[in-house]
Amino acid sequence: MLEFRLALLLMSDRDVVNIEDQPAPVWYLMPGETKRRYTIFDFRVTYASGRVEAYAVKAAERVDADEIELIVECVNAQSLEGFADEAFVVTDEFFTIEMAENAEDIVEARKSRNDSDCRAVLEFIRRHDGPVSIHDICDAFEDRGWAKTAILNLIYDGEIEHLDPTETFDESPLVQAVFH
Repeated sequence: MLEFRLALLLMSDRDVVNIEDQPAPVWYLMPGETKRRYTIFDFRVTYASGRVEAYAVKAAERVDADEIELIVECVNAQSLEGFADEAFVVTDEFFTIEMAENAEDIVEARKSRNDSDCRAVLEFIRRHDGPVSIHDICDAFEDRGWAKTAILNLIYDGEIEHLDPTETFDESPLVQAVFH
């Protein structure tokens, strides 16, 4: 489930341009050993900036037992050339279930994007000085569903921001326009 949740967060990030699930193995040496080992990262992610990061996803309680932090440290020191710019361990402490739920909503909304709906909702939000509730925005339009889809697409676009991204959109519905 942790890998799935991280995948949702990555897919909902407009800066992510490519996600590779379990890319090719990376070889490394553990301290004091002469026999090479390999590891397979859960994801290799390319960002719009060109930066490439590899992620090993583990439950926080498994990090020590699996020596994953030491493995990633060895890989970072020895084996990243041509594979990634940097590798990281990502645990369930990195994100909340609520953040993953929001990401899933954004991923689903992107499939039904309508640019004219997005423009109408953004115009409505920009008329407000400060935060406005997602519920109030949806109530202002004839079709609550398309308004909500537009809101989620605007969050993805970076045109509006969710003011408490650690909570679900329903539990903490305030958003505001981002002025660039």
